[in-house]
Amino acid sequence: MGLRCFHSTRETPTSAMFAAAAACFALFLSEAAASSIIRNDASGKVAMEIASSGAVSGAPSEQCGTAADGATLTGPSRNGFCANSDEDTHAVCASSLPANFCGDTGQSGWCTPFVGGPWCICMWAFAEYSEQHGCMDLNLAATDKEGICQKYSDNGKDLKKARECLRCPP
Repeated sequence: MGLRCFHSTRETPTSAMFAAAAACFALFLSEAAASSIIRNDASGKVAMEIASSGAVSGAPSEQCGTAADGATLTGPSRNGFCANSDEDTHAVCASSLPANFCGDTGQSGWCTPFVGGPWCICMWAFAEYSEQHGCMDLNLAATDKEGICQKYSDNGKDLKKARECLRCPP
């Protein structure tokens, strides 16, 4: 689901509506408010919501999950969600992190405790690994496919193979 800020009225916007929009934007910036709901539905003029998922529009709609260590939540914020590709590179949910992922993508050995479980991986590393080994299994509902399909490079890496694996439109 995600953050939604909108007003539904045929009236001229009021200072209260602008204040509500500013409050919604402030909540968007605050991870602590990820489960807040603010509504003024009685008048039907202003409504805003931050879904309990913490995901934002265009970002993954489902959690990637808990890592293979059984304790660590995936995602750059460790909330179980991979990133919105416009905000962070960790936007791809690998269903099962391969044992050779770190070595084959030129990264340090951070992978070891997380091998075999879900993990939010970098767009560029997904492209790199996929070029070497073919497309890996992904949890697409936990991957920002739409956002990645709009990108052509990440961290200097061409995302052509990543876009191919995600079956992005040409």
